[in-house]
Amino acid sequence: LSNAGDASVIQVPKQLGFTNFVMPRSPEMVKEVFAGESTGVTRQADISSFVTLMGEKSLVLVQEPHHKYLRALLQPAFSKEAVYSYLPAIQALVNRHLASWEAAGAEGVKGYDGLKLMTFDFIISLTFGREYSRGEILTLSQLYKQWTGGFLAWPWINIPFTPFAGAMRARQAMIDQFQQATDEARQKLAAGQHVPGIIGSLVSAVDEEGNRLSDQEITDNILLLLLAGHDTSSTTLTQLMSNLQDHPEVWQKLRD
Repeated sequence: LSNAGDASVIQVPKQLGFTNFVMPRSPEMVKEVFAGESTGVTRQADISSFVTLMGEKSLVLVQEPHHKYLRALLQPAFSKEAVYSYLPAIQALVNRHLASWEAAGAEGVKGYDGLKLMTFDFIISLTFGREYSRGEILTLSQLYKQWTGGFLAWPWINIPFTPFAGAMRARQAMIDQFQQATDEARQKLAAGQHVPGIIGSLVSAVDEEGNRLSDQEITDNILLLLLAGHDTSSTTLTQLMSNLQDHPEVWQKLRD
């Protein structure tokens, strides 16, 4: 990173319980980190609680050269062609949520809460290539909330009745469901059947030597996908709706 210039990274202030780290500050630097031919040295996070919650095979934790290997096998799930194939399912899901909001009538829907549930439904359904019932989404969403709460649940000690232990139980409950979905996807692939969703790309990915992603590499990175694609999306959409509310003339142009 240092070879790219001082302006390429931001030193993040150290906080209690966390190590020092830096963040890329430019699109070019982000591209170099995730897609470039890195010759630098990466350092795995030395916070054991973070590693435990994320999983040691998570893309945010593995070091080179395995980081490059994982990037290469994960990338097809997010190619232009793959994303385009997801669009019908995305549109159907959004329409379903919009219909439920409309059906709420005068009772209304809290914008942020509704968008959080929609984006969580979106990322789960897109990942596993099927529709989930509202009950299933609410259950998984609660597990996700309990898991992410563990990142701030100091002290990070996995003993009964601590918030961190609850986060680890929630993590295992999600991993168990992800593993079942992975097993089913592998069985379909072996039978020559089409496997929809991101999970289909993950179980199909193979390197030049015929190696495939392990179960842990898949499940740990599904957790990462939830973390990266849920809260950021719902927060951005909430801000968008707030801005439209403040600018009715723009809202009207969109309606027209």
